[in-house]
Amino acid sequence: LDGTLALAFPGCDRGFYLVALPTDDESCGHGLVYLSHDDGKTWTRLNRQRVDDMASAGLMTPAGWAAVEVAKANGWWTILDPVEDLVEPDALRAALDAVPAARAAWDGFPPSARKQMLWWVVSAVKDATKARRIATIVEKAAEGGRAV
Repeated sequence: LDGTLALAFPGCDRGFYLVALPTDDESCGHGLVYLSHDDGKTWTRLNRQRVDDMASAGLMTPAGWAAVEVAKANGWWTILDPVEDLVEPDALRAALDAVPAARAAWDGFPPSARKQMLWWVVSAVKDATKARRIATIVEKAAEGGRAV
């Protein structure tokens, strides 16, 4: 956070905002980081690092800590980790492996596309929704396309 003014304050949407402003005269506002978090938002590793940096600098407020605790309690604090690591859920892996054309297409997709589809699977609340999304991914991949 050298050369940056960082603030964490409560937002009107029950979440909180992280704002990082460069303090050097050269930046003129470039590099502004503005994050809003509420109970239903994910936390990337980058956002978690920003929280750690702000905490180390003594800039986290009680509202910011409360949002972090909610995210840790509901699982949203780390839900993106397997997606960012391109870890395939077992059911998706098995379904792709059962259709060689789908597996080949999936393996050829760029990481960004796979992450988007992995998130689509991981974010499903109901097992039936997750299964339907996996089936769609496999079907589209077998045709050489992306599901989302």
